[in-house]
Amino acid sequence: MGAGSGVPGALSSTPDRIHQDPPTTGALAHEAPLPAPVLAASRDHRVVLLTREGCHLCDEAEQVVRQVVTDLGVGHARVTIDDDRETRDRFTTEVPVVIVDGRIIARWRLAPGDLTSALVHRAEEEQQ
Repeated sequence: MGAGSGVPGALSSTPDRIHQDPPTTGALAHEAPLPAPVLAASRDHRVVLLTREGCHLCDEAEQVVRQVVTDLGVGHARVTIDDDRETRDRFTTEVPVVIVDGRIIARWRLAPGDLTSALVHRAEEEQQ
């Protein structure tokens, strides 16, 4: 099942991207809590990008993140997964990973519209 399938956390793919549906409540049931360095960055910034050196997909995601957060005036942080063993062990095959307000919204590829939607959706939830 893919995006829009009604299954929180379901992966879907299109020819140009793979993304993950945001969970409806809290963290995905099958995922462990985020490692300490990622949690710390999430407390200070709405958007956190997990990357590693030499990762071309990370470079592409960073361009998208910078574009969207600049357009929306949102804070972001970049965390290099190789700086922390737990973070590296958990995300080594998944970078880049994009986290919005403490929730993983994308792995591997990120479209600007997906990040914008996640930021707007979370802001609307907080207003309710």
